[in-house]
Amino acid sequence: MITRLGLVVHPRRDLRKALETLQGWSDERGIDVVQVPAAGQERRVAEPGDPATCDVIVALGGDGTTLAALHTGAAVGKPVMGVACGSLGALTAVTGDDLEDALDRVAAGDWTARVLPALAVDSDGAGTLNGMNDLVVVRQGAGQISAEVRVDDELFIRFAGDGLVVATPLGSSAYTLAAGGPVLAPGGWGFVLTPISAHGGCCPPLVAAGESRLEIALHPGHGGARVELDGQIQARVDPHAPRTLVVGLRPDHARLVALGGEETLLTGLRRRRVIIDSPRMLAREVREADAGDRNQVKRVRRRRMALLELVHRRPDWMEALGVALSRPPGVPERRAGEDPWMGEGAGDRPRRIADDLAWLRQAIDEPESNGLRGLGDTAAVAAWEIDREAASRLDRLRERRVLDAAGFLLHD
Repeated sequence: MITRLGLVVHPRRDLRKALETLQGWSDERGIDVVQVPAAGQERRVAEPGDPATCDVIVALGGDGTTLAALHTGAAVGKPVMGVACGSLGALTAVTGDDLEDALDRVAAGDWTARVLPALAVDSDGAGTLNGMNDLVVVRQGAGQISAEVRVDDELFIRFAGDGLVVATPLGSSAYTLAAGGPVLAPGGWGFVLTPISAHGGCCPPLVAAGESRLEIALHPGHGGARVELDGQIQARVDPHAPRTLVVGLRPDHARLVALGGEETLLTGLRRRRVIIDSPRMLAREVREADAGDRNQVKRVRRRRMALLELVHRRPDWMEALGVALSRPPGVPERRAGEDPWMGEGAGDRPRRIADDLAWLRQAIDEPESNGLRGLGDTAAVAAWEIDREAASRLDRLRERRVLDAAGFLLHD
């Protein structure tokens, strides 16, 4: 049962419709709505409240807003429902248009918890900080930083450069991907370290097991360094002031409301064009599509369209048969001793025309059985796509004026 909702909102987006839906739904059920503290929360849309007293925290905005709400919820063990007021992202479960239905389902307990891990970062014993996306250590000003990285007390790499990123599976599709690191596929358990603009050497990204422990000995150099967690600055390191960071993975840090049917990580990355196929593959796809279109045009050109219009109430089949069997005008009875119409070399023309007429009658009476489309049993109008054989039959019937005798006009 829900008695109080916590709210975290995007600082700038137009949220009027979503806020009206949320407030109306809550008022109808006597549920309090309070705005809970979160990073970047300067916009006020509700009375402030304690997140520990909320049953669910609703984040209206996008992935960044939801991430901020997750930090708030994780601190007090409360689930977060991300609502996309814009395009869907990796953390939002529903769009603003579906908010009311989503609230009904959450109130009824019809949801599951998507458990998210977090990086646990200890800096020289100053206390543990958590990041659900990534830890970024980057130079503060001119000059490079240098770092020595150990994995489970074993030396991995020493390098100088702009910095490094350590990311969870969720965060691997953000800064890590931009820095040339790998995306950890859904279901993968571990975290990844990616150097940023390493100066020389061979410094590949490293995927570590979820149970591993990273130790980063940081030397800030002349310009100092900055330490960020999930895009929020946590510390500024003075020039030439060494610092040690110890990083592990906390498996059950936060809970995200899942309603089923959410877009998968890889599908979402492709839809948002974070991941794009190489130009060579896209060019091949275009060529194949163009070739398919050309082949389709060729097929259409090879197949004629025929419209058969009946100009009388009913076809006059007997008149048509008589014309089919009669000698065409201008064909002599004899030529060089043979009958050009009935002779052996005539190809049995009367029978062929009669067969064409029989085919036409069957095609009109039963168009589906002949792969044609017509209207009614006698087809006041028949619209066909015809192959070469059908075209030849119709041409012969039109040439011999059999169609005219039956009462048809052929349009093609």
